[in-house]
Amino acid sequence: MNMVGHHHPSHELIQPQLLLSINQCIRHDLSNAIIPKPQRPRGTGLLACCWERSEKPPGHEKSRSLRVPVRKIPNVVGHKCKWPQGGECSQEKTQTTEKQHGGVVLETAMFLPILFLLLFGTVELARITYTYYTLQKIMYSIARNAGTQQNVNFCDSGDPSVTAAKNLAITGTIDGTTDPIVANLTADMVQIRIERYNTVTGTLDQCECSVTGCDTAAGGLPPDFIVVSMPNGYPFAPHIPFIPTDPIPLRPTVRVPYGGT
Repeated sequence: MNMVGHHHPSHELIQPQLLLSINQCIRHDLSNAIIPKPQRPRGTGLLACCWERSEKPPGHEKSRSLRVPVRKIPNVVGHKCKWPQGGECSQEKTQTTEKQHGGVVLETAMFLPILFLLLFGTVELARITYTYYTLQKIMYSIARNAGTQQNVNFCDSGDPSVTAAKNLAITGTIDGTTDPIVANLTADMVQIRIERYNTVTGTLDQCECSVTGCDTAAGGLPPDFIVVSMPNGYPFAPHIPFIPTDPIPLRPTVRVPYGGT
């Protein structure tokens, strides 16, 4: 640190301000002949911030503690820590939480039935969707098998080709001796309707079983489309605990063009 002396009386001595901690002190090295030790009282000028380690700093009698206001936080349990002679810390609760525990139990008891209701409702909705999709595939299998056969008489409900198509789709066998894919599903629930395109109205109308219609046994022409459906529906009964429900009729419908003769 270089010090410059000002001898003119009108010049003011500018002393640098140093950032010193409470335990730091500026000392002059007496062996340094360039910077002599200044002859001035202790505590003035540049050495105003310095004192011996044995001395106490100015203003030591004032406490320098910093107190920060802390807002009381609810639902927080405080603990007191005691240090006995053994050196172990024991914790004591200063706030009881019995009322809070009782509120949690009450809320859990109120929301558990709703939670179980949503859970069972989701499971039953998945079962309804799966059953309807399975019935839709069965209707499509009947329409595809019956629509590609030759010399099928749709006006006869006991036609072998129509009966075989229903049994194959419902049970997986032509004679229908095995259990159905969907429980309680029978061939009597399935209806096949034949349709023909009306050139006058431009719509699909049901084809009559007559000579001018779709009665192939009487010399009629084959239909343009066949529709496989379940008019009365398949009754599906959802099971939800403590809630009585009526069976839901599932009515899948499939329309395919007829490709036989």
